[in-house]
Amino acid sequence: MARGMADFDGEALRLARTSPGPPSTRRKRRSPMTAEELASAVGATKAQILAYELGQRVPEPQRVRALASALGVHPVTLSHKKVDFGSLAELRRAYGYRSSDICAALNISAKAYRRFETSGIPPVRRPELPHEIAAFLRIPVSHVQIVVAKTPAARDQIDVVTTALARLREEFVQAEGSWIGPPAGHRDVLLLANLLNRSAGSISRLVTCVLEEERTQLLRIARYELSARFETDEGERLRAESTLDFAQRRYGRAIKVLPAKVVRFVREWLHSDAWSALAQLVDADEPVPISKLGIMKESLDRVPWPMIIRFGRSDGEEVVAITGEGANHCIQFMSWYRALYPSVRVSERAVMARARRTAFRLPLNQSESPGPAH
Repeated sequence: MARGMADFDGEALRLARTSPGPPSTRRKRRSPMTAEELASAVGATKAQILAYELGQRVPEPQRVRALASALGVHPVTLSHKKVDFGSLAELRRAYGYRSSDICAALNISAKAYRRFETSGIPPVRRPELPHEIAAFLRIPVSHVQIVVAKTPAARDQIDVVTTALARLREEFVQAEGSWIGPPAGHRDVLLLANLLNRSAGSISRLVTCVLEEERTQLLRIARYELSARFETDEGERLRAESTLDFAQRRYGRAIKVLPAKVVRFVREWLHSDAWSALAQLVDADEPVPISKLGIMKESLDRVPWPMIIRFGRSDGEEVVAITGEGANHCIQFMSWYRALYPSVRVSERAVMARARRTAFRLPLNQSESPGPAH
């Protein structure tokens, strides 16, 4: 039995084989197949196919992909687990891939990939790895993040980040006097840098920005408290109390989700070149010719699909557009990137305008997407 393929669903294989397949753009609806026909299509024997269907044998990942291709279905169709995967490894195997397949396709070492699969933290020199994995599997990067967050190591990371941020909050946010953030040599900054596999300087800038935003919210809440306490006009006082209650609840929710948001950001952290390219695209209302962007092609290549979509026009010009996922990334993390890459100019007005309008959508047919062909 192939290691890790215990979720293979033999009954699903039998149903897919004996039922008419879905129509495609290239052919009519497939007729039901005999076990012999399917065996011939995937280079197996009839006995092997029947053993798969009866649960007596489990196919290897590449055989799962071959079976799915021959039947015109997605590999996940042949898995017991079609949703709610407990880890990236489960998701990968359900899609019919071994870790070595992804390592070869993405040119990454087995050690680095395994570390990401178990801990969720990409290599320092490969921050776009989650996006590359998502593109390889042809799924949104959010799906990768969801399954990675379920691993015990990822949950432990959030616990450590929660504790470290609480200590930093008490020491810096609640301190009197002018604002100053934690230095790179602070014990909790070093702890987070080691945990999240990032430099202490980068973590210091990130945490300083995060805590400064918290401090700004608390100062705003303090002003609302003064208005609610000392306002003499009844109507204005009630309005101030309502605003105070809303601000306090909003702050509480933000604090609750902040550790997970920080860990997620570290997993999606773009290189400065990629962030610069993405920031230039956020203000565009339509696809832009790459030649008119003033961006080095190497920088654009570092922006992962599906944050942008690139395609050729009939006149031979390659154009690029930001997608909904790319726009949402800009909206959520703009202030943090500005702290990390102060030399990269970003139009806050453009980002906020993008938040109020519909971003470009990804192709409905993922076979037309710019992800790698399998």
